[in-house]
Amino acid sequence: MDKKYGANPRGKNSILKTQERREWYKTHSAGALNHDIPNATLYHNSEYDKLSNKQKEFIRKYKELKRKMDKRYPPNKVDSNKAIQRRRDRVQRTIDLAKNPTNIFEAVKESFK
Repeated sequence: MDKKYGANPRGKNSILKTQERREWYKTHSAGALNHDIPNATLYHNSEYDKLSNKQKEFIRKYKELKRKMDKRYPPNKVDSNKAIQRRRDRVQRTIDLAKNPTNIFEAVKESFK
């Protein structure tokens, strides 16, 4: 679309580019508001088909558990497609820093975010 309308279109081109992008999202993604989930009919995962029924059942249960856990957080802070994340406590982070002292500055910088 950048070739067709330019990187930063103005006026009518801007409106046309926005409309075309919305149409593309409607046909290529699942869900009205969730544009990051590809449409399964267009983007089929053949590797998933190779999994056994037991593996597919595990994935289904994992996603169900993930959805239950994600309900505890605001919708803008979670992503159902990411793995469950565990934050390390202060003791674990200190031990990791002692093993690799070059990360001390990064840890201090992150603690002030």
